[in-house]
Amino acid sequence: MKYLTVFLLIVLFPFHAGSQSRGPDYQWYTEGNYIPATRVKVVLKNVLDFGRTYCPVIIPRKDFPIPNISDFYVTVVDPSLPSDTEPTEAEIKAVGGWKTRQETNGHYLRYQLDDLDKDGLWDELYFACDIKPKETKTVYVYVQPPQQLWLRGLYRHETHCIIGNYERNFIPWWESEVIGWKIATLTDVDLFGKRERIMITPMECIENWAGYNRPYRYGLDILLVGSTFGAAGLCLFEEPAIPDSVSRPRFSPTSKEGQYYNTRYSRDVVVNGPMRSIILVRTMDWRSGKGLYALDQYYTAYADKYYSTCKAVFKTFVPEEKKTLFGCGMRAIMDQYDYYQKGGTVISYGKNVVIESPSPDEKGQEKVRAVLDFEGLALVVKDKYKPQYQYVKSYGGNHCFRIPVNDEKTFEYLFAGAWSEGLDNKNREAFQDYVLKAAQEFNNPLDIVEYTIEKK
Repeated sequence: MKYLTVFLLIVLFPFHAGSQSRGPDYQWYTEGNYIPATRVKVVLKNVLDFGRTYCPVIIPRKDFPIPNISDFYVTVVDPSLPSDTEPTEAEIKAVGGWKTRQETNGHYLRYQLDDLDKDGLWDELYFACDIKPKETKTVYVYVQPPQQLWLRGLYRHETHCIIGNYERNFIPWWESEVIGWKIATLTDVDLFGKRERIMITPMECIENWAGYNRPYRYGLDILLVGSTFGAAGLCLFEEPAIPDSVSRPRFSPTSKEGQYYNTRYSRDVVVNGPMRSIILVRTMDWRSGKGLYALDQYYTAYADKYYSTCKAVFKTFVPEEKKTLFGCGMRAIMDQYDYYQKGGTVISYGKNVVIESPSPDEKGQEKVRAVLDFEGLALVVKDKYKPQYQYVKSYGGNHCFRIPVNDEKTFEYLFAGAWSEGLDNKNREAFQDYVLKAAQEFNNPLDIVEYTIEKK
């Protein structure tokens, strides 16, 4: 009798997995003559107790219920946003002056379908949305060609990246509108600050601005990398008996040899905006003296963010010492007066930071360009990789993390920067608050609790 009762309960009141997390259903979106008949309901969950702005959302093609779609067949809509019946001046400018939106039942979100492995098939649908504390949010992905096909994708880039010849080396830049990065020292990240929302990477190559001689409004290189880890750099901890000893690709025993014997590098643009841009830096034939390694690093810039992320993937990992650990670090900021460290997060604070040109003027005097009231750097390693803080005194002084090797031979970290002449995060308190929230977001991406295909 007990089993019959359970059976009847299941039949009469079937349980729906995730039913407590389902977002509400909304009316169908339209835009002028665009009246779609197929959509995928995507339910997102914010597990954090604070709201998130422009929060990254990544939907892998392998998880999406309609994988065979092209870029032009997608419209991403937030039904909770007010519709545009008359586009704003900013929106008109963003699409090159064309009034393309006459919406009902929600507002479109900018997106991109990214082919990460360059095989001609999209791998990830990427967009960003706002979400409230602990909110369960519904977003729709409409799958149908729009009426104004040729106008789709005319979105102003809020991120950008480029590979260019600079100081006799092909180096990568990547940036959001509020801050930017480059790698001029083969492996360690440099930082430039912005005084206004602007893109500068194309001009870096075209005008060959050497970091300190760009026009005032474009901002300034605000970091001295030298032999340090800069804003972010990768290493290995190969000597268990010497915890603060590190191995780094550009300081291998063969670093003064030609490319046949020394570590080699290549760089490539993976995807380029409008919402995120990704640079690939490939390190090959790294012979540390205690092992042989090769790895790929994917550096990503995100719209409206003061941070970048890096995913490091080792393709070859043959250490002599079984206790070898992954590692990454950042320099102690110039004129550091204090730092914060807890778990996988470290923040370095500097004041009265002197920014100097690395090349002397015609009289042999160093050219001082700025004295900053505040500058900050931050590094965050995801908790799941079990990072262990380690200060490295060598190479100019660096805040680092030791990371146990995992079966996937990969780990992820976030790095951020700010300065007193920037748009936001102009002091210690503001920057620390920003970084600690970014660390929580990094460790807790939005949960995707439901995909449902819906048809009219």
